[in-house]
Amino acid sequence: MRVIHKKQHLIAISLALIFFIIGILLGNLIDNERVDKVTEINNIHKLDYESLQLQYIYLESVLADFENCDAAEQALNENINDLVVITNKIDGYIESQNLISNSEEFKLLKREYTLTQLRYWLLAKKINDKCSTDSVSLLYFYSNDNCDSCEKQGFVLSSLKKELNEKLLNFVIDLDLAEDEAMIRILQNSYGISSVPSLVINDKVYGEMNKEDILEKVCPLYEEKPLIC
Repeated sequence: MRVIHKKQHLIAISLALIFFIIGILLGNLIDNERVDKVTEINNIHKLDYESLQLQYIYLESVLADFENCDAAEQALNENINDLVVITNKIDGYIESQNLISNSEEFKLLKREYTLTQLRYWLLAKKINDKCSTDSVSLLYFYSNDNCDSCEKQGFVLSSLKKELNEKLLNFVIDLDLAEDEAMIRILQNSYGISSVPSLVINDKVYGEMNKEDILEKVCPLYEEKPLIC
């Protein structure tokens, strides 16, 4: 009987050891695949970022010629839309993969895209001053932490963007990056942003707003009123 019990214990220990080793091997395999996937997506985002920077340089050169205002405005709108799509992809991938170990790398990517948005925001102001475009720029400050209404505010802005199209230029600023990015802190202090969500329209700061409230603020700023107004 003792021999049988010893054999049973040895078998149980052996099986446990085998499952433990298999678990480690599977974990390493999954981690390696995840790292490869993260690296691939990271490289794609870096190429997108470099492309946007090159387009920015081109837009600044185009803006030097008054006759190219239409081309500059059209390209600006396309680039801003691309920025929003890319930033959303970064956020979505981080959430879907729970990339804790790689969050620092993705945080750097988000900083790059946030700074790019701010560059385009400044360029939009320059184009508006030089070409008198009939569009409104909006800064949206949000946070992924402790902000239950930020997601709802984002949906409202996305809906308005679809209806107003190039008439509304949305620039999204993640305040979670403020600790690492001085430019975000400068804007936060300049506009006195103390809570999220916060919207800056025509250099005036507002808290959470529904669709009707936003239209009430932006519609008077248009020379040619959109149908939604």
